[in-house]
Amino acid sequence: MKLPIWAEIVSKNTIKAYFETPVVLGEPVDIKLVIGDDEEPFVIAMKDMQANEVTMVLKRELQEKDISKDIFLKSSEGKVRVYPTEVLEDFTPDFNERLGCFIEDGRTIFRLWSPVAKFVKLLLFREHSNELPDAVHDMERKIDGIWETVIDKDLDGWFYLYEIDRLGEVVKTVDVYSKSVSINGEMSAVVNLLKSDPEGWKEDKPVNLRAFTDAIIYEMHIADITSLESSGVEEKLRGKYLGVVQESENDGVATALSHLKKLGITHVQIMPIMIFRSCKENDEKCYNWGYDPYLYMVPSGKYSTDPYDPYARLRELKEMIKRLHENGIGVILDVVFPHTYKIGKESPLDATVPFYYYRLDSKGNYIDETGCGNTTNSERKMMRKLMVDTVKYWLEEFHVDGFRFDQMGVIDLETMEMIVKTARKINKSALIYGEPWGAGCSVRIY
Repeated sequence: MKLPIWAEIVSKNTIKAYFETPVVLGEPVDIKLVIGDDEEPFVIAMKDMQANEVTMVLKRELQEKDISKDIFLKSSEGKVRVYPTEVLEDFTPDFNERLGCFIEDGRTIFRLWSPVAKFVKLLLFREHSNELPDAVHDMERKIDGIWETVIDKDLDGWFYLYEIDRLGEVVKTVDVYSKSVSINGEMSAVVNLLKSDPEGWKEDKPVNLRAFTDAIIYEMHIADITSLESSGVEEKLRGKYLGVVQESENDGVATALSHLKKLGITHVQIMPIMIFRSCKENDEKCYNWGYDPYLYMVPSGKYSTDPYDPYARLRELKEMIKRLHENGIGVILDVVFPHTYKIGKESPLDATVPFYYYRLDSKGNYIDETGCGNTTNSERKMMRKLMVDTVKYWLEEFHVDGFRFDQMGVIDLETMEMIVKTARKINKSALIYGEPWGAGCSVRIY
């Protein structure tokens, strides 16, 4: 039996191996399964006399401590790494577990999920321009794949990265649950969200609808509405969050907020404002719609007056939302969950837990159901949790009024139902809608 081209752990006692040429039932098996330093016994199961897919059933159940070890199928030909994928569903925390970085009672808490990690280090930087960390802390492994570090001081204004040793490679990555970042998302930022609230934010309320069919929605792009000199908006605010809510005109024609007020709309649907990677935030000439998400909870600094300040993007977006609400206009965010800009180490999802967050084929290739080179796996517990947590965060922290889901047809029904239920608990008038398609898949919402 030759070595497979791809092997994955799908349950606590089951490995699926995929071969380029069919395996014949009964032929000699000279493959060994090695977990760490120990050889593990298994039996072969096949659906047919010949098959490219072979199931290897272990004689014991794998534990969480096994998942982070080096796991290989070895033979005289060499070895192939076995990747934990579906099995990680058995090592997930409670759905309400808080992840990310947050400040409580003068302490700063860092918490991420990576059950495949051998170790995780927290790298702290006083300034985002520092090449070397000012402090390094070994994170503590908890249960259910959680790693945690608690620093007994308020680190507001610091920056951080995680250094993760996983699956034979050490990578540095930003936090999947980042709330703000340094310029261009190079580092995660520690922020006290209360400090990002503009004056009067506590009194801000979403727009209420008597019926969802009362909504009159206007799609807009933050940059498009005010970028030109003809917008009448002051130069430093053109193409920015705050430019949207400047009352202005050009040669007697209403622009910016003045224009929106005259339209008779109830909501603006804003094209993606989560940080994206096709444009650098400090490149004023670069333009993109933003359908290449990098981090789901971080507003793009490209539309803030100072993308180097982790607070500017938060505070100015909140101010824009508040001003729109004051004028009876709700804010709907266009969100892009079905795919990410990159995969591998350039994706915070893959960097933290390789392959888990994406749909793969039987050869370990990323399935492209979106036309963007990859498809996230919304059925997986932690992808589902990330999506629900993201929606909850934007509703509670930014008072948004709803979401338009890009390629919603790629997302599974159970996840969408959970999102709607969560959103309506927070805001009964929250609008939830989306595209009923993907770029190459069977629609998962019926």
